[in-house]
Amino acid sequence: MNKKFHFLNHTSLLLQHNSHYLLLDPWPSESLSFNSWKTHPPCFLDDNILASFINSSKNKLGIVISHAHDDHCDDSFLKKVNPSTPVFFPKYKSKGALRRLVQNNLSNINEINSLINISFGPYKISSYIISEHSQDDAVIIISTDDYIFVHANDNSVKFPEELVKHIINISNGYKKIFFASQTGIANGYPYCYPQFAMNKDFEEMKKIVTDKTKKTIQIAIDNANLVKSDHFISYAAYTISMSLLEQYGEKILPILYLPSPSNLKKLSLDWGKVSLLDYVPGDTFDFTNNSVSKPFWLEQNNFEDIASELQKLRLNSSKSFSNNYNINLKKFDDYTISDLIIYLKKYLKNFYDFICKSDEDLKKNLMEIALEFKIENESSLILNLKDGSISTNKNLIPNKRITINKKNCWLLLSGIFNFESLYIGHHAKFERFPPEKFNEKLMMQLQIFGYIYQKRLVPSELYLNN
Repeated sequence: MNKKFHFLNHTSLLLQHNSHYLLLDPWPSESLSFNSWKTHPPCFLDDNILASFINSSKNKLGIVISHAHDDHCDDSFLKKVNPSTPVFFPKYKSKGALRRLVQNNLSNINEINSLINISFGPYKISSYIISEHSQDDAVIIISTDDYIFVHANDNSVKFPEELVKHIINISNGYKKIFFASQTGIANGYPYCYPQFAMNKDFEEMKKIVTDKTKKTIQIAIDNANLVKSDHFISYAAYTISMSLLEQYGEKILPILYLPSPSNLKKLSLDWGKVSLLDYVPGDTFDFTNNSVSKPFWLEQNNFEDIASELQKLRLNSSKSFSNNYNINLKKFDDYTISDLIIYLKKYLKNFYDFICKSDEDLKKNLMEIALEFKIENESSLILNLKDGSISTNKNLIPNKRITINKKNCWLLLSGIFNFESLYIGHHAKFERFPPEKFNEKLMMQLQIFGYIYQKRLVPSELYLNN
């Protein structure tokens, strides 16, 4: 009996149950996520080998994609997969992510309804969208006759009672529960905030990163205990930001957190009754004998040491990181700063129109906000969400200032970047006024709008294929 979990990278595991397999959130290629992240460490299986394995598996291998972020949905890889491969994807209200899968030529897409099982070989697959947290991410629950695998992804919020009861009920009191959840931070704070970055206050930055990471992990551990999990798997933070490496070089390396079990054990966390599985990318967990086997490169070598050497290689490659973007930018050589301001005004006007279509409670909250986009060494535009006016009024104090260089502004406006590239991909600087005001709702709406703009609203003359 072969019942194994092969840890490929980041959030990607290959679950094996005799002759059937489920591949979770594949990202085996060197494609960038948020125009900045690379998987760290990279997938130990070449993406062509993995695709060939899938394509020769006679539909006994299915792919689960939890949501459409680049680090969970690798377009360049999915295009290599046989279109008839069974794909399982949560049923989201918005169909933009589903269209993305279709555009990758996948034709056997099975939408998963909330807490309703879909069967695939020995697996039963269900999903749960924690809508108060996100409308575009989901917890995936995979059950067999022997175990339950909770693929929690980026849902670092307290699990609702309905979800907790569902997981406990399907365990039938005897199935082992494995709980995999995000163990790192995936946004721009504190990396993109000038009070730390410009002042090179790396010690304070490290303290904030550690505190935020601990909070995220503790929420995940608490959820694992709520569902009475046996084992906790650390994942969803095995990445490295090429943008940060390019900006700060080796000085940023001590700040970047590697979520290995060894490093988690150094944090003051309350583990309750759940056991942290000593399990890293490259490892295989064998369910039948409850053991972890190591690949040859980890038999004698320390995982953290190998990751450190990989950081150095990534650092060297960061010097050529922007080359492809610089090639794309040649299209805009004949555009002036006045042209850039005109297109940025259109972007802000589109964002205001998007906010006006929101529900009344959200509009009421956001209509008191002023948002500033500042182009480095040039000028600023301030959008007053109260009346939709866009001005250069220096007397109007913004609630949020986003500082971006001309290059990245053109990449945003032409749809190469989206807003998450600025914040999660670390391609811009952010300031809050007052500093203690977090602007969560504004940032969430900017991220949602960013995808809408990228897919529907980019002016045709700015498309780089024109």
